[in-house]
Amino acid sequence: MIQIIPGEDKKLIHFKCEDVVTHMDYQKIVIPTLEKELNKGGLFRVICDMRDMKKIEGKAIWDDYKFGIHHLNDFDRMATVGDQWWMSPLMKISSLFFKIKLKHFKSNQFEEAWKWINQKR
Repeated sequence: MIQIIPGEDKKLIHFKCEDVVTHMDYQKIVIPTLEKELNKGGLFRVICDMRDMKKIEGKAIWDDYKFGIHHLNDFDRMATVGDQWWMSPLMKISSLFFKIKLKHFKSNQFEEAWKWINQKR
């Protein structure tokens, strides 16, 4: 399940992932939310809190990749927070190929992630 956490900063999108993240979460929540915000123009920042995520479906990973590859120039930076062993290497490798700043933080580094995502250029 994915929730959108509202905030005052209109250029920051905050997702909270819990339990199992599914293909339908991407189809009904993530992609429509991102498309709506991207239509407003400008660069966006995303923070994805995965501290309570237990699993992500393969189709959801594919949805994320397909959407992201088409919108690389629409984002300034993205932070992920959680203890999934595969996120840190994925973010490091991806940052070598894409202009967007990507960084993964461990669960106990949420405040650090929040500061990093809100840094001004």
